[in-house]
Amino acid sequence: MSETQTTNNATPGNAASGADTGTGGAAVPWHTTAAVPPEVLGLWQNKNWDTSDPAKVALAASQAYAEAQKFVGAPTDQLLRLPAGPADEAGTKALWAKLGAPGDPKGYDFAAVKFTDGSPLDPTFEAAFRQTMAEANVPKDMAVRIAQGIARHLDGVEANETAEKTAAIQQERAALQTNWGQNFQANQVIAQNAVRALGIPPEAVAALEGQVGYSKVMEMFRLIGTKIGEASFVTGGGVGNGPNLMTREGASARLTELKADTAWVQRYMAGGSQEAREMANLMQIIVG
Repeated sequence: MSETQTTNNATPGNAASGADTGTGGAAVPWHTTAAVPPEVLGLWQNKNWDTSDPAKVALAASQAYAEAQKFVGAPTDQLLRLPAGPADEAGTKALWAKLGAPGDPKGYDFAAVKFTDGSPLDPTFEAAFRQTMAEANVPKDMAVRIAQGIARHLDGVEANETAEKTAAIQQERAALQTNWGQNFQANQVIAQNAVRALGIPPEAVAALEGQVGYSKVMEMFRLIGTKIGEASFVTGGGVGNGPNLMTREGASARLTELKADTAWVQRYMAGGSQEAREMANLMQIIVG
């Protein structure tokens, strides 16, 4: 056996382990003699694997492979690719599309979103909301939940406003009743008749009350009613515009008197307009 063969047999694996001194006596890295491609070596180094020994690299690679196997086994449609960055609009849209974003405003369905009274979303609001959800890449089911939350909030706001308006009207009504005293029912009839005579719709009256207050509106229409003759049938004597307005008791007495008046009853039954009007006013005062 030659001297060279004896030396090689005495140091097995030196080339692989990096112990071979080479011609200059310095150790040669094992991955150099193994002809490891530079990109592979760079991968190991970027992962901070110990490249001093092939066994250590093999162990690190095996552990990484075992970890990757947990994800490789997932269906393709369950794998997500993150966008490259904020400027990657295509990547961002692709990511949210996987999560259920339709990408088109028409892809959202808000038919199930209703207010407490059963009414749907306002068409103008819904169109703007669809556009906003599409621009923000919001998934369809999430957009529905957001819309339902907004509807609940608006229901609460409306309920609070209604409660506040109702309480304010009740307070003003109580103050007005104190101010008008025993003429409250009669004055109320005069005001209501003035509203009807002028042809003002109820919603307009309600809007006016919301601006200036219930008591001021009622007093305004009472004054108008007295000017246009609406107080004629609620005065103490049943005719004229005297200052003595009927009380509830006076209206009851007047109704009894009219029922005993055969001629009046005949005119009323025949459709007399004045008789019908007086009867309606008396009933309003009595019922309140």
